[in-house]
Amino acid sequence: VLFRSVPLVASVPIPKASEWTPRYARFTLFALPGKGLTVTFEPNKSVFNNPDAASSAISQIAHYLVVHRDAKIELTGTTPHAGTFAFDVALSEARAYAVKVLLVKQGVYHSQVATRGVGWRFRTYVNDQGPDGTLLPGPAAHNQSVIVSLIK
Repeated sequence: VLFRSVPLVASVPIPKASEWTPRYARFTLFALPGKGLTVTFEPNKSVFNNPDAASSAISQIAHYLVVHRDAKIELTGTTPHAGTFAFDVALSEARAYAVKVLLVKQGVYHSQVATRGVGWRFRTYVNDQGPDGTLLPGPAAHNQSVIVSLIK
């Protein structure tokens, strides 16, 4: 026996890495602070307030897409009803694309992620305008999101 001096070592289970699983067809990635993830964008921009927090928030999605190269997602950006519809659509598209850039930086194929912006025209939109037309902060924060949908 060649390994007589080597002590026996018991097997040590390796904990399974935390992994994102697409349990729902759609879910909101960036939402109200205090209610889930608190990643936010600078006002009227597609720049993250905290890029490291944003990268961390999407790391499990990135891992899933890297492991499942045939999987595809769509990122749908939404906004409050704060500017012209054209501006809101462009801003929401740019924010969805900003999330895509972070995913690609984590190894996701560009072709696995589609993006689109819908401004404030989406199914779960909550009225964010006061009677005098002022923007209501709570509903406006709800309407500002990037929705992740598994499409394949």
